[in-house]
Amino acid sequence: MKIPIEGLKLSPYRYWKIEGVFPENFHAKGRFIYDRDGYLDGDLIESENDSVVILYREGAWNDWSEIPQTRNGIWFYGDIVVDDLQAGEYTLATWDKMIVGTEDIPQQSYVKIFPNPSRGTLNFEFRERGKYNVKLYDTSGRMIEQFSLNGKNKTWKWKKEQDLTGVVIVHVFKDQDLLTVKRIIFTP
Repeated sequence: MKIPIEGLKLSPYRYWKIEGVFPENFHAKGRFIYDRDGYLDGDLIESENDSVVILYREGAWNDWSEIPQTRNGIWFYGDIVVDDLQAGEYTLATWDKMIVGTEDIPQQSYVKIFPNPSRGTLNFEFRERGKYNVKLYDTSGRMIEQFSLNGKNKTWKWKKEQDLTGVVIVHVFKDQDLLTVKRIIFTP
């Protein structure tokens, strides 16, 4: 990571690069297997507090970011499916839930939040029009801000005097239902 993130550990062994000349309508799905008892993941997945994820970057000039994915299995063995595999680089990583302070929420396609990393602006795309509530937390669990969004596509910009850097955990609700939790990296 160009900017180290507390609680995030990248695999020293699990790294994949997808490259080639692809047709315009190219679509692929990727399946990444993890196994704590295997010799490659034993140092990465240390306890139940480690949430295993796949991170993506277009190339070495970018920082790693989390992408939409589905994890199947249990904390020490399973696979992660990326439905929209893109050209670029992928790595296996773990979030220490004791530091990040959030439980895994199944990834759903109700909302897309981007870019990740961000420099203070977040774009929200919802599957359907509605009124959504968003809460931003730091990694210690302290709420930074909360706001409401109406419609289907919205942009939010950080307007505080202080700098917002590091990992921010974004919770998105519709009515009282939690739709998604996403970790966003804010860079200076």
